[in-house]
Amino acid sequence: MDAIRELLLNALVHRDYANPTDVIIKIFDQSIRFSNASGLYGNISIEDLKTDSYQASTRNKLLAEALYLTHDIEKYGSGFNRIRKAIADYPTMSFQYQEMSNAFVTELSYGKQKTSLKNRNSLNEGINEGINEGINNLLAYISKHPGLRIVQISDAINVPKKTLERWVKVLRNNDKIQFRGSKKTGGYWIVGDEKL
Repeated sequence: MDAIRELLLNALVHRDYANPTDVIIKIFDQSIRFSNASGLYGNISIEDLKTDSYQASTRNKLLAEALYLTHDIEKYGSGFNRIRKAIADYPTMSFQYQEMSNAFVTELSYGKQKTSLKNRNSLNEGINEGINEGINNLLAYISKHPGLRIVQISDAINVPKKTLERWVKVLRNNDKIQFRGSKKTGGYWIVGDEKL
């Protein structure tokens, strides 16, 4: 999911908005492909993108800055590096990209993994333990620091907003926390904690 998110952000930030052609996303059984009619920008080449030290140019500086300030972009010019790191734990997944005459195309694809039932159960247990630990840590943080919004919590505990939103949803669905106050000034509280 992190790799797909990076590809989507990359397509939006580097798109030439004077070009009427939309960013095209095609989803297949074992791949997802992003086609951006804008092509590469600046002096960067396909060979540069294969390294971890390329210098990116930004076609839409205001959009890139807005996404950086909302923590959707962590660092300019590091998207492809993060994609490679995000899929490193998936041995059958590959990341390809190419520049065509009228588009820049990126694709994530994977081959089916053969996993024994025992390994699959261990993997699911590990994932669930990690998620549950994160949710429990969030609940403990809200208990100690009531009234904060997701952005404030994200900055404090260094967890991405999107992850926190999923955890908050779980806690709200289980009546562990509630949002109090207005959208601009309100925050999350433990259910039953009536302190104001």
